[in-house]
Amino acid sequence: MPRFTHLHVASLFSPGDTSASVEQLVAKARAHGATAAALTDRDDLRGAIRHIRACIEAGLDPIVGAELTLHPHAGHVTVLAHGQRRGDGWSALCGLVSSVRASAQAGVRRQQLRLALIDDDDRPRGTVLLGPFSDVGQAIAAADADSAALLLSHWLAQFPGAIAIEVVCPGNDAADGMLQAVRALELADSMGVPAILSNAVRHRGEAPILPVPMPDAAGGPLALDAFQTRPVSDAWLKPPHVMRREAESIVAHSRLSKRVADAMLDNTERVADRCRLQADDLWWNSSSNPSSSATILEAITSILGSLHIIGTVIDPVRPTRAARTEETAEPFPRLLVDPDRRHELIAALQRRLGHDRVGLARLHSSIDRPCAGAEAIVVSDVRLSLILPVDDAEVLTTSIDAHELRGLGLFTILLVDDPALGALAFAASQIALVHGEKAGRAGGLSADAAYVDPSGVIDLDALPLDDLATFDTLRRGKTVGIASFDDNDQHNDDEPHNDTRDARRRLRLAQLDAFDDLVTFFGDEEPSSATATATAAYRGAWMKTHYPAEFLAGVLRHETNRSRRRTIIAEAERMRVPILALDVNLSPERYGVERVEPPTAHGVLADPDDVILAIRLPLDEVPGITPLERADIRRGRPYADLAELVRRVQPSTALLSALGHAGALDTLLPGEPSRVTVMAAVRRHTATSLRARRAAAQQAFALFDIDEAEKTDAIESADVSTADVESADEPSSPVALPSDAAVSPSETTTPLVRLGNAIGHVIDDYRPLLDEIGAMRASDLSWQQSGSTVIVAGSRSTSRAIGRQGADRTIVMSIDDGTASFDAAFGGEARQLGTQLSGSRLVLVEGTVRDGDDGCPLVEVSAAWDVRTLWSQWQAAQRRPRREAS
Repeated sequence: MPRFTHLHVASLFSPGDTSASVEQLVAKARAHGATAAALTDRDDLRGAIRHIRACIEAGLDPIVGAELTLHPHAGHVTVLAHGQRRGDGWSALCGLVSSVRASAQAGVRRQQLRLALIDDDDRPRGTVLLGPFSDVGQAIAAADADSAALLLSHWLAQFPGAIAIEVVCPGNDAADGMLQAVRALELADSMGVPAILSNAVRHRGEAPILPVPMPDAAGGPLALDAFQTRPVSDAWLKPPHVMRREAESIVAHSRLSKRVADAMLDNTERVADRCRLQADDLWWNSSSNPSSSATILEAITSILGSLHIIGTVIDPVRPTRAARTEETAEPFPRLLVDPDRRHELIAALQRRLGHDRVGLARLHSSIDRPCAGAEAIVVSDVRLSLILPVDDAEVLTTSIDAHELRGLGLFTILLVDDPALGALAFAASQIALVHGEKAGRAGGLSADAAYVDPSGVIDLDALPLDDLATFDTLRRGKTVGIASFDDNDQHNDDEPHNDTRDARRRLRLAQLDAFDDLVTFFGDEEPSSATATATAAYRGAWMKTHYPAEFLAGVLRHETNRSRRRTIIAEAERMRVPILALDVNLSPERYGVERVEPPTAHGVLADPDDVILAIRLPLDEVPGITPLERADIRRGRPYADLAELVRRVQPSTALLSALGHAGALDTLLPGEPSRVTVMAAVRRHTATSLRARRAAAQQAFALFDIDEAEKTDAIESADVSTADVESADEPSSPVALPSDAAVSPSETTTPLVRLGNAIGHVIDDYRPLLDEIGAMRASDLSWQQSGSTVIVAGSRSTSRAIGRQGADRTIVMSIDDGTASFDAAFGGEARQLGTQLSGSRLVLVEGTVRDGDDGCPLVEVSAAWDVRTLWSQWQAAQRRPRREAS
């Protein structure tokens, strides 16, 4: 049976109209009776390892190359790595692809190509195929035979024994394609250079037939029957008998003997045989040395300890009994690490083991294999660039999926950014920074706590696992912000509430008395994973119990989900951690803790001499703000007034409005300004800025002779419009009736910025009504005796249901009015009110004060209203007497 090996084959890893995966191409080659299969993607080896594995599984010899871009302006050539050289050819190819990826010129130079492919004894490590897109092929296409011959002679001189002419099948472009193929074959024959036949494959099978419009002679509109069909591409994996027919056709159109067709096919197989990779070319089927693996793990553990980086190494995930398949198993150990210090860990590992041996591999998600992390650390016994193509950066990085690297003898450990560890690390750093030698006393710890050093650094690995206060926190179900429990309890919000599950969970939590009970709580996982999860949960609970402000600030700092942050903020308020409003002079870029002094704070001190810590809302919570704008605001501090902020930062109109809505500008205005006052000031300064830009544009117009159209373009480019300036010049009218249009956009899109003064702004708009009906502020609830009847209003932040379905079910809303937060319980006859107000943002409740959890006030609701509806009715009632009097 005749065989033919396609040597120029692109997969989906190449740009353009490729349509075949690596596995599909290999399967098609095997179906055609091939004994080897090649892959030559454009400037890329991402699919190479998959190709090699697919070939081995199909019983074929892998051939690997790449279509490389040459610099400067020398087109493309296809380079195939030679086999049977103990990895020399593969390493050369990896180096070339690495050079292309790292090159600022987007290509590899001819000299780099020679250094990689020709060894010291002038023996080739690979074969260069000069096809239609090489400089030789371009000269052939231009019918410049002399230039083509001269260019080919230069290639032959620089790359002895490594050059072949690629003759590509004509395809659909029969006339031009055939002429190109004939000229290339005749040039190769005249200069004694081997010619190989290729189809520049981009599809596994014959390309789909699509309608192609064929205009009529008159050039008029096309009728439906004026379409003919033909393949959109002829670059498919043709079987051997078709390729022989193509070779004979090309020779028949030339002046050469028929024997040249056989010679071209023989040359193709000769090059293919030279490029067949064997196991020793790739270190294939070798495994990481166990002693080396132990040494690397020991180095990682040592670095974590010496640099005080919080991290956890977890054994590879094994499949469950229900699904014992390779796909469900995770073949690599995992390193859970603080996201803020991952690069510090990698740099230290490079210094310990060698920069050229340590690198990163990307992980690519798929439906059946979601990524546990974004990257993996790979360590080699030799230089990593000899085994894989890498980006020559500060950290060597390969674009090949880490899951594809099995069998290359690399030590691989998945690097997982763990927000929970990041939160713990940040909390620990803040404890040492703020409290110092008083850290133990600030957390209510015993004076002889050995896990707290004199500088305030807490050794989390040495925490005692029998802390009674920590288990009390867990038994009471106070697990918000503790990642292990949050992840364990995730469910779809669209699903009906599962009371049985919640009751079972509360019962299991109530039985936690020892660390072993916590391991059992997570017992559905593998033993090693359950222990690691229980350890993480215990550390989080311990930190939340003893240092709530520092811990919750760390959780907020690493939480990317906005609704989750809102829940954590509500938890902080319930734990009496002060939440400070946004302030352009004080807010950090990210969440952190801030000292506050009594009596303005309402926290509980572990020691009378210690300070109270609060969480300040960061600039990151301002809707639409960019990192550059955050940096500009911090760099220009302090600001005495709004005019100084505008002058120094020159914020956009959108940013200034967002800052005003969020309450970040309050301290720049005198007194205690309402939201209406703040936004009026924002409009005035926006108008001033617009007028200044317009004046600058008009001054520029006076210097040059430009027409009206150019003036319009200049104004638009300066972000100045006539309408903007005219509306900015008009005085803003006072707002008498809060309407949906007057409410901050952040009220519905970014609930976090409604905390603190921003909530105060919303409630202040309705203060005349609230004062008339005797509504108190939420901060005064803590002074009310249990059983007192109160009326209080605020913004609903979260809602939850407790109890079984039916008469015992209670809806609990967390409500905040900018001074404090409280829980409103809608039970019994009031439960229907809670359901009706579930879509209301601002609510007014009347009820009885009770002592809630963690000292957070609880109001048992007897009546409730939507504040906006009440306001409209009250305003109508106010206007009626005036109309009657008039």
